[in-house]
Amino acid sequence: MQLIRALLIAAIIVVILSGVSIFFGSRKQEKRISIYFLIATIGAALWTAAIAVALKMPDASPEFVHATVTCIIAGVTLCDVGLLAFLGWRYKGGKLSTFIFSAVGILLVALLAFDSSLFYSSYDLSQGYVQIFINYSWYYFTLIAYFFLISITFSGFLRKRIKETTNSSLKTGLKVFYVGLSIGGILALIFDLVLITSLPNLIWIGPMATIISIMSFYYSVVKFRTLNVSAKWMKIMSYTILVATAVIIYSLVFYVVFAALFKTPNPSAQVLILNAIMAAFLIAIMPALSELTNFMKASFLSDRVQLGYITKKIDNIKPKDFDPKELAQFLADTLHYEECALILTKHTYVTNNMRFPSDEAESIMRLKPTDGSVWVKTPEKVLNNGFCISEIAALRNSEGKEIGRIVFGKRIGARSLPRRELVKVEAVVNMVAVLAEESHKV
Repeated sequence: MQLIRALLIAAIIVVILSGVSIFFGSRKQEKRISIYFLIATIGAALWTAAIAVALKMPDASPEFVHATVTCIIAGVTLCDVGLLAFLGWRYKGGKLSTFIFSAVGILLVALLAFDSSLFYSSYDLSQGYVQIFINYSWYYFTLIAYFFLISITFSGFLRKRIKETTNSSLKTGLKVFYVGLSIGGILALIFDLVLITSLPNLIWIGPMATIISIMSFYYSVVKFRTLNVSAKWMKIMSYTILVATAVIIYSLVFYVVFAALFKTPNPSAQVLILNAIMAAFLIAIMPALSELTNFMKASFLSDRVQLGYITKKIDNIKPKDFDPKELAQFLADTLHYEECALILTKHTYVTNNMRFPSDEAESIMRLKPTDGSVWVKTPEKVLNNGFCISEIAALRNSEGKEIGRIVFGKRIGARSLPRRELVKVEAVVNMVAVLAEESHKV
């Protein structure tokens, strides 16, 4: 049990880090939504901490046991309500559902806090951990129905969002999150409520299953950009949490397996389950490791353009899924500019939080292009509404006709790119032109 408690403490750290990083790293327009994810992680941390306490109770008063059990139920409730708001607040039904489930959850936790006999009749500490004996009354079945219904509800809102999403990459990312969320929810419901009396030593599986949901969420953010994050440090932190979670799980489980092989002739059920979790996490993390390497190179080498990484990303964009605003943000991040604007057929797509008036786009389109180059003749320095233009590139179709322009803001790091790196940027501009032309034909 000592190793399992260490595993739970590691899970608390990862869960809290994930909630804080998502909240502070989200862009302004998503702050209100991301706070609900933070609330969900706080609930998960409370739930996990209470179970860590419950797994080591050599001696405790009835009041302490009562408080621990109440914190477990309160943590799960807060976690589920936070997830419901995070996934459903954008819908009218989601707001109503959040208020209803919040009110019912507060009532159920308050009833338990005032009267423990509603939930359990007695408890046993002879094994060193708390084993409560459920009182199968109306309260227990109401609690099961509550958690089942709230899980079905926030899963329904996630499925609705998946159905409404037209971008195939975003849809795939949401499906990954849905699978992880479903696995975590099912395991938590089974081991932390249905089997809480018969298998109390396995109650840790419930909160540990939340790590599956956290990893699936971060993998969807990193790989499929299901959440728009505002800074490179936030993206790097997402990768770091994703990898750190897998490393923590792998290291601890490896120790258990090693000890079991050399000291224990018959592996316990805990060892087998932890090995299964390790294998699942290891498979899930392999693609992210490659993404981490490429992204770190593109982020820290501010005077280098990672053409291979950028080419791979642009090649993976299908014409029907072409999102000019998302592409503008990607170009700004990987080409190391603070801001970027993409002007296509009288429409302007800019990176988030950048003011760019339509009349400015018209004046930029009237600037004369440089003969034989993608670059457009630009005044020494153009400053308009706080947006400093450093370079402008022309997008030309296969017939050589202009179909738009890319406007780059202030450079990050080096003041100007070396010629060899500038050639790479020109190649990226031509790839964007081809993608824009193909998307126009779809």
